[in-house]
Amino acid sequence: MKISFYTNLDKDIDQVVTRQLADFVRHAGHLVVDIETPADATIVLGGDGTMLAAARHAAPLGTPLLGINLGNVGYLTDVEGTQALDAVGRLLKGNYRVERRMMLEARLSTADTPLLALNDITVHRGQNPRLVHCHIDLNSEYMDDFRADGVVIATPTGSTAYSLSAGGPLLKPDAQMIAITPICPHSLSGRPAVVSHSDIITIKLENSPHLMIAYDGEYILKSKQKFIEITVQASKYTANIIRTCNLSFYELFRKKMT
Repeated sequence: MKISFYTNLDKDIDQVVTRQLADFVRHAGHLVVDIETPADATIVLGGDGTMLAAARHAAPLGTPLLGINLGNVGYLTDVEGTQALDAVGRLLKGNYRVERRMMLEARLSTADTPLLALNDITVHRGQNPRLVHCHIDLNSEYMDDFRADGVVIATPTGSTAYSLSAGGPLLKPDAQMIAITPICPHSLSGRPAVVSHSDIITIKLENSPHLMIAYDGEYILKSKQKFIEITVQASKYTANIIRTCNLSFYELFRKKMT
């Protein structure tokens, strides 16, 4: 096998764990390659943020990710750092399964390049005390209109992140759905909604100096246009997450979230 590494250098200072695992891979008779080289798997060392960044990098290549948690919650990772050698050993022996997670593609009227997200696309009022006025269309037809702190468009994977905190639904990782969750809506009718992965969501909103738009927690620089339109749909790419342990989705959810 060809194995690459994607390491959060703030979590693995001096790459101590990375070097240990790389030596283990080589001693087992496998190759360690650069992250830009096509590989059979990428070992990700860090937390959920590192997994999200690695997923955006690996998805176009179709490379599966084995997450080793060196952070806090580590919901997307497979095992804790103390179990890293065992997990990598199972990977090299082929004792694992791959979960295919849908991703989102977002296009902004203020940007030329589409954005890829595993968790969510988020709009938030930021430091502005005024609420954001969100107009939402589904497949070019009017769906909803509300004022709120913002809105989260989440994948099933992202349903356990910001969307969940905002009162959104919990979706199974293999579900082909998209959750639309208003953040603190100033309306009794501003409820979370679940739509199909084949639907195209358009968010229209007024720009402001404090308005924040993010993909997987990474903020987007905006132009000074008065109005912004964001189109969100399922991406053609998937994030392929390696699981070497036998915990079910709900067991993992209870373990990490309680």
